[in-house]
Amino acid sequence: MIPLLIGNLLIMTVFYRFGRSLMVIIAHLLQTSGLTMIFICIAAQKRGVVFFIVTLISAFAMNLATPFYGCVTFEVVSYFPSICLTFFLAGQAFSGLLTASLDMILVAGTICFVVSWIQR
Repeated sequence: MIPLLIGNLLIMTVFYRFGRSLMVIIAHLLQTSGLTMIFICIAAQKRGVVFFIVTLISAFAMNLATPFYGCVTFEVVSYFPSICLTFFLAGQAFSGLLTASLDMILVAGTICFVVSWIQR
């Protein structure tokens, strides 16, 4: 919760002091820095405490980017007519439903495949 709170405070600061386009840059930089830290840690084959600390720092950075992504997404949609916001919100719900349905189908298919393979 603390990274999200800090992210929301940063959004207010960036939004009122600088500009909206800076939020997009900050969101992508935070996300990229978190993924880069994890990639470097895995490529260097660091284990134990180093990997744990890098994972915690990158999780903090990515959670900090979450409010920026939400704000940036609605900012982009606000440039279009208001009907687009309705389609955007419905599209988010539909994509969640589609993802959950496909997950259930794939899990059921995997279970059926394993059971049929065992019964041979």
